[in-house]
Amino acid sequence: IEDEADNLNGLISQLIEISELKEKDANVLKEEVEQIDLKECIESLIPQFNKQVGDKKIQFTVTLAEDAQSVTVNRHLLTRVLIEAGRNAIKFTRRWGEVCFTSTRKGNKIELSVSDMGVGIDENQKQKAFDLFYQVDDSSTRKFGGAGTGLYLCKSLLEKIGEEIRLEDNQPKGTILTFSLPI
Repeated sequence: IEDEADNLNGLISQLIEISELKEKDANVLKEEVEQIDLKECIESLIPQFNKQVGDKKIQFTVTLAEDAQSVTVNRHLLTRVLIEAGRNAIKFTRRWGEVCFTSTRKGNKIELSVSDMGVGIDENQKQKAFDLFYQVDDSSTRKFGGAGTGLYLCKSLLEKIGEEIRLEDNQPKGTILTFSLPI
């Protein structure tokens, strides 16, 4: 009961944030920026991620390119995107798996990737995964929890500041969620 109450509380919080996001002016998100050390920001979230992991024993690695460790962005926006991307990766990663955060520099942007060792995603579901309430596994015997709000929230936040997000295959298993951020 306690776990389900926590899940419901999280869903309500996400829905409130989605509602507020629709009203939020993109200029505010672009103006309230600061230089952020990505490694420090990601590593500060790992204790929160470990609470979600439970008995799955997932390992987290942060490997950032030397020229791709600092971004200039709204701190709240970055934190929300990292939390949702991390939660999504944890949800689909199997026991004893690994969730990796990596970065590369592409011109005047940094591409940050969050990869999991999960079941992967079909090509025809990659774009749908960003739709509100979309579930990759919509069967009545779903293995993975969630309500289909996390990736929608990531995409909505990033689009507000003019950035992109995409899903790719992580061969041999899993998915890579990659998004751009301003240097």
